[in-house]
Amino acid sequence: MSVEMLRDANPVPPEQTAGSVHEERAQRLLASILMEKPSRSLSERLRALSRPRLVRTVVVAATLALVALAFSVTLPLGGGSHGGGKIQLGILGRAAAAIPDKGPVVHVVWQQPDFASNSPAMTLRYEEWLDRGNGTDHLIISKGRKALDSWRISGKHYLASNTLLNETTEPYFFGSIAGAPFASLIEDYRTALSDGKIVLVGPGRVLGKPVLWVRLRCPKGDLTPGQLFITCAERLALDKHTYLPVVSELHTFKQVQIWNGDHTTWSWAPTYQQSDALQTAGSGVPMRYRILTVELIPRDKANINPPERLFKH
Repeated sequence: MSVEMLRDANPVPPEQTAGSVHEERAQRLLASILMEKPSRSLSERLRALSRPRLVRTVVVAATLALVALAFSVTLPLGGGSHGGGKIQLGILGRAAAAIPDKGPVVHVVWQQPDFASNSPAMTLRYEEWLDRGNGTDHLIISKGRKALDSWRISGKHYLASNTLLNETTEPYFFGSIAGAPFASLIEDYRTALSDGKIVLVGPGRVLGKPVLWVRLRCPKGDLTPGQLFITCAERLALDKHTYLPVVSELHTFKQVQIWNGDHTTWSWAPTYQQSDALQTAGSGVPMRYRILTVELIPRDKANINPPERLFKH
């Protein structure tokens, strides 16, 4: 409504000047009309009311999600030296469930560098089957088209075929070629999971993937020196989505300074506590292994039955 319309509705005599009672009344009426908020429909009012409530709801939900995320990230790493904590137990439970027991044979496929070389490239491929019932172990090591097919049956070693090594390189079998005994390691890892003897080290990244690092609790007095070395030095990386082992590393041990017998000099003594440093081969290549397959399968799906010709070699 304009001033002209108000004047038409409330005519002012021409002889009256601006500022008269009629003009002031018209101005006040116009001001009151212009300042009045237009009426809104019911839907508009509901939208106006619901929007702040929706924002508050979203903010509260986001806050709760952040709090839950913080607890899920921090609680697993706060279990103390014994690796406790409810969230951590959940993680280790999922790790145990990630390898379902579908048979008596442990089947593992992994890659590792040829430690006799100066390259950390994963050039050696391993496939191993371990029968948990009778201890038969079958291992095939390949590099390109060359391969070595070996068996361990009732504690004895048999060589089915060998195009990978010759007599001059045979000693390297125990170093650059032999690698880690993964099938038995995986079996020890599963047993440690069920017995609560796995320690969660923490999150990390390896080979471009986010992982959770775990290690076996080291039972120092119960193992031989060789077993002690493998068990206490080994660290496994679990995929954060599948909880399956995807990488294995051998870590060095922390050292402490001690006095000699007559307390005149200091010396360094090894411990059985893992450090964050990787062990390296003589060539300086880090002792890291990439795990491709970990599963428990029935015998009819495993390459675990030795050929008769094997015992004639």
